[in-house]
Amino acid sequence: MGFKKITNEELVSSQAPAFLGAPLEHVEEIDLLKERRSDVEKQFGFTKSEVFVSNSENLKYEYSKNGTLINFIGTGSINILNNSKKDRIWDVKLEYSSDDNLSLEKDKIINLGNFEPETNKKVNYQIKDSEDLVNPIKVFEKIKVMNIQTDDLGAKLKQKKLKKIEEEIQEKRKITKKKIKMSYGHKISSVEDKINLKNNELDEALDKISKFSEENKKLLNQAGLLKKEIDSLIEDKEKYKEKNISKYLNKKQFKEDTETQLENAKEKLEQITERIPEVKTEYSEKKAETIENILNHYDPKIKNLRKELENCKENYEKAEKKEEEWEVKQDKLKTELKEKKKEIKNLEKEKKKATKDIEDEAKINVVEKEFDVKINEKRSQYEEIEKKLEEAEIKADEESERQKNLEDKIDDLEDNIEDLEDKKKDELETQNKKISNSKQDTIESLEEKLQDTNNLIKHLEKIKDTYDARITKLRTQLKDNQEDLKNINKKIDEWQEKKENIETEINSLRAKIVELNEEKDNRLNKKLEEISQKEKERKEKILEGYHDITGEYVRDNYYLLFNQENRLKYSIFIENTSEDLVEDLRIAKQFSDEFRDFKYDSSSVSDVEIQKGTLIFSINSLEPGKKAEIIVYTSISPKNRQMIGTGNIQLSYIYKNQIMSNLEIDQLRGYSHALHAMQIREKETEPNKWKCSLIFKNNSEIDMELKSILVLDKDKETKYLDIDFNSNGGKLLAPQEKFISEEWEVADENEPKFFRKLEYSITHSVKKNAVIDLRLQESVFEIIDIQLDKKLSESEIKSFEEAEIQSKITVKNIGTTPMKGIMVKDIIPADFAPPDDLTQFQISTSSGRDISEHVSVEVVPDNQDYSIPHDVKISLNLDNIKSRVLIDVDEFLKISYPFKAIKPNHKKTYQFPLEVTHYYPQEKQSPENFYYLNESLEKERLPNLDIAHKRRDLLIGKEIFPGRDVDEFAISIIINNNSNIEVNDIDINDTISKSFEIVSANTKYEILDSEIEGTDMISFTVESILPYQEREIRYYVKSKDGEVMDQEKLESYLLS
Repeated sequence: MGFKKITNEELVSSQAPAFLGAPLEHVEEIDLLKERRSDVEKQFGFTKSEVFVSNSENLKYEYSKNGTLINFIGTGSINILNNSKKDRIWDVKLEYSSDDNLSLEKDKIINLGNFEPETNKKVNYQIKDSEDLVNPIKVFEKIKVMNIQTDDLGAKLKQKKLKKIEEEIQEKRKITKKKIKMSYGHKISSVEDKINLKNNELDEALDKISKFSEENKKLLNQAGLLKKEIDSLIEDKEKYKEKNISKYLNKKQFKEDTETQLENAKEKLEQITERIPEVKTEYSEKKAETIENILNHYDPKIKNLRKELENCKENYEKAEKKEEEWEVKQDKLKTELKEKKKEIKNLEKEKKKATKDIEDEAKINVVEKEFDVKINEKRSQYEEIEKKLEEAEIKADEESERQKNLEDKIDDLEDNIEDLEDKKKDELETQNKKISNSKQDTIESLEEKLQDTNNLIKHLEKIKDTYDARITKLRTQLKDNQEDLKNINKKIDEWQEKKENIETEINSLRAKIVELNEEKDNRLNKKLEEISQKEKERKEKILEGYHDITGEYVRDNYYLLFNQENRLKYSIFIENTSEDLVEDLRIAKQFSDEFRDFKYDSSSVSDVEIQKGTLIFSINSLEPGKKAEIIVYTSISPKNRQMIGTGNIQLSYIYKNQIMSNLEIDQLRGYSHALHAMQIREKETEPNKWKCSLIFKNNSEIDMELKSILVLDKDKETKYLDIDFNSNGGKLLAPQEKFISEEWEVADENEPKFFRKLEYSITHSVKKNAVIDLRLQESVFEIIDIQLDKKLSESEIKSFEEAEIQSKITVKNIGTTPMKGIMVKDIIPADFAPPDDLTQFQISTSSGRDISEHVSVEVVPDNQDYSIPHDVKISLNLDNIKSRVLIDVDEFLKISYPFKAIKPNHKKTYQFPLEVTHYYPQEKQSPENFYYLNESLEKERLPNLDIAHKRRDLLIGKEIFPGRDVDEFAISIIINNNSNIEVNDIDINDTISKSFEIVSANTKYEILDSEIEGTDMISFTVESILPYQEREIRYYVKSKDGEVMDQEKLESYLLS
């Protein structure tokens, strides 16, 4: 078309470099439409100075002919423009947030530096992927060839399939019911058998429990008697123990068994015996240890107190000495103070005396000033001495107080030492006496315990010998009894447990039967429900059609008829699926040179531009959710069997105030000419008090936003101002506008100093837009054309005679696209019969592909009545819509089948017409709708079948007359062909008597045996006799023995 393609890289390289100056204006043509520019160019003509931020994006989508996205290029730019003619801006920072789909770093601040007046800088970025982007415009195209018919072939199969499904489902329900009933019947019978076995086991368990319960009862009686006897013995034993040994034991020991009591008593006896000498030794050691502990307790304390006493006495002497020193110092300072006081009085007297006789006020002031200096100096010295005197008096008082405290402490320490000495002496005497008394008590107690233990051992040995032996024997018997009882109870428990387990198993099995019945019903209902659901789904699938879900739009198939004029209707649909207005849409549709006679129709189009091979439609805007349709009519007559492009589509539009990516410009900050100052004024009526305020003035031509103010004292400890304007959206200041803060007061002899911090920035305006370019690759028109041929195996048959004829049909696809399927209709006229066996049909393809499963043959009517014509219908790949079997390009279909001529009439003219309907899918996504063409084999190309009416009419005569000699006879056979056909291979047999011999013949002959007794057979063969011709055969005979030949023998049998 003569358009130059410019890549994005070429476009970028031809512009000014990033961050340097304003972009250039570019005019270019890419494919069908001029590329749109969305950048904000230099805007230096505005009266008001402003900073512009333009965020623009260019998105290019390229789709394949099947609607698949094959290429995507997304670029964007952020253009920052200083429109002021005189003001610089500096330290400009762009803050943005983005995601991984952009070539920019996420959530970053870009330092743009300084901008001179009327300059701009640009930040370029790439959009990596289109997956998460929303394309607000959908465009698709439909093309209709108005002189090709369509057929809803799928609907014709639906009812047939629905009926078949109903029959299949009904049969499946019967089989399912029978199957599930049989399956669960076996399971339930098996469970019932298990219940019978478990009932037998339960009876056995009950018998065992009854038997062991009787044994348990006997053992319990025996155990009762043994326990009674043991209890009686224990009672007697306890009475004896209570009487004789209770006084020796405590309650706990008394409850112990005799053996333990005896062992404990003997052990105690031994311990007491060993303990007496040990006690004597222990008390001697204890006395020495106690004395040592008392001394160790008191002596260190007494020693420490005495040491502290000595320190206090020493400190007391020091304090006494310091007090004397401070008293001496006080006397000295008092003397100095009196002298200074005297000197001050003297100077005042001299001052008074010196000014007494002076009348000049100025001189008086000079003299007074000289004396005042001296007096002030003396007063300072006086005050200093006075201060030292006060300190000396304080120190003297402190030392005096310290002496008193030390004196009190010395008295306390001496009293404490005396008290400790007395306590030590008293405790030594007390412990010695206590140890002596304890020693005597312990030995007497041990001797008494020794006697009691001997008595206890004596009684315990008697209890052991008298009671314990008998009790032990009875207890052994009771233990054996209890062991037997335990075993019996164990067996009862085991059988009881077994009984309960069996009952549980029986209940479980009974529940299993209930469960199996419920499961059977549930499974049957579920299966029947599944069958019904599948039936519903299959029917729905049939009713809805057959769709290959690809997840993307697939365009229709487009076809053209070869060497015929095709009238086309192009419908281009544009839909705004967004919630925003889309403006300035331009749609370009390309056509090749073969197309002609263009007409268009659309109420949405505002302008149409016609270029060579391209129609460009303009639409001003498209409301949200609205559609626009552009219809183009054209014609084409393909002269070559090759695919023709449908024409590319390109759509571009502007999406104002929006961008397509997730880029967000959060903030643009920068500075320009501004004044901020501290206004500090001392109050008129109050010296050293200052009124303070802060002034901020916008000295630029650009609006500024004041965000916050912080004012502290110079040490940053006191806060005077803390204003945050951000909560109210900032304080906007127009050019030359001033902001003055509230005043605050500061008290200071000197002019106060402050620390201040201001946050402010230039303002800016943001403009966003996107230019989207959609390109749809063209689809193709396929060429539809077939070649038909039909031949008969015979070109001529005899009238009124049966004959078998082979019909041979060839259908070749000479278009550019495979055929979905075909329907061949071959007509057999009356007087002919179709084949009675469909297996006689031979159908194959030139590629050798097996197509037997996709072929359907039908004879209508389905009978052998030759009095009426029959239609032979052969369909390929039409019974199964979803099948992918196709008749490929240059592939041909061969059909051969026999039919019979029954009574062909030579007076009739028979024709054998051939009709072929070939189908092509209308939509790639739904194979229900088809384009189809009906074609018939031209009359002049149909095969001819001649009916030959030929009847044989022969006259064969025989004549006998005398021969050449007296004893010869001549026999002449005359053959007349009175028919209109040539008669071939005529065999004529004559008989002669064996008494004759053949002398000669004008036709070759052969002598054969005859079935007639006494004769031979002479055989002649005539190869052919033309219509209406005569032929004579003559031969001569004579008698062999010379006898006279009679007439009877000469009248032989003539067999023709």
